[in-house]
Amino acid sequence: MGLELCKNRKLYRLMSDCRGGIILIKRFYTELICPGSALGGTIDISVTGIFGFGSLKLCSPETPIERQQAFQTRLNQSNYLQHLMQEKSEINRARLLLQQIHALVGRKEMSLIPADLLGQLIGLDRKVILSACASMSFDEGDCPDRTALATI
Repeated sequence: MGLELCKNRKLYRLMSDCRGGIILIKRFYTELICPGSALGGTIDISVTGIFGFGSLKLCSPETPIERQQAFQTRLNQSNYLQHLMQEKSEINRARLLLQQIHALVGRKEMSLIPADLLGQLIGLDRKVILSACASMSFDEGDCPDRTALATI
């Protein structure tokens, strides 16, 4: 999966039945694309990097209703991340994000996501993400990747 996915202006939807997600890296922020969400089209032209994780399946929403549902799902996810940003405790904010990612893809896939990339989703340093993971009931190997830096 490459940048051309977002640069070709074609609208896609991450299939609702997949167990994965996509982190879109833009100039000043990152976005989490979860199953059912719209991807591409004119809203993602400014993407500078893409990190996919888990099992991903894309389709093109054909009807206006399918497109509307895909955009609504993406908006809901964006609103959820905004809600997380309201959490004053950084460690709690990180835990909530980790719980969401864990529920989406499980421990093994979560461990492959660079901690700094997860932190960018909610305005946190990778150290906070790793501390939050360590404070949860995950094994050390189940936490986001400690060594990889997102260079996408």
